[in-house]
Amino acid sequence: MTELVMPEKNFIATPILAGLLDAVLESAGALVSPTQFVGPFNHSIYMCDVHDITAAAKTLWPVLEKHCLAAGAKILRFDEKEGIWRCVLPSCGDFYAWDDLIQKMRTAEDLTTASMAQANVVAQLLIAKMRKPKNPDEGPN
Repeated sequence: MTELVMPEKNFIATPILAGLLDAVLESAGALVSPTQFVGPFNHSIYMCDVHDITAAAKTLWPVLEKHCLAAGAKILRFDEKEGIWRCVLPSCGDFYAWDDLIQKMRTAEDLTTASMAQANVVAQLLIAKMRKPKNPDEGPN
């Protein structure tokens, strides 16, 4: 069971973080649309609309730092003129083309699919175990 909640396969933390991001942005009056998310926690991507990306990033960054998430995080904004995603925080000058983000989303989707397949196998094993007739001589399973 431990392998199902380890970071590589942690699907519980992704919606929890999305909820935290929404709560922080909403309390700051910055949120326009709720956060959408995909993938297990270590490969997750979050996207929402805000009124002012700079103010929103400055509001979110301390929260990410407090929860030890800033080291793996990047806050991006879409540059409509150039058709790329620019990194707002950390201010490192990074930018990403659509293809870069699509590839990251495909990785998150592939990990989700693989994890669901593994969960289905485990569920089938549990169902088979529960349906197996018990032999009174075997004792508890």
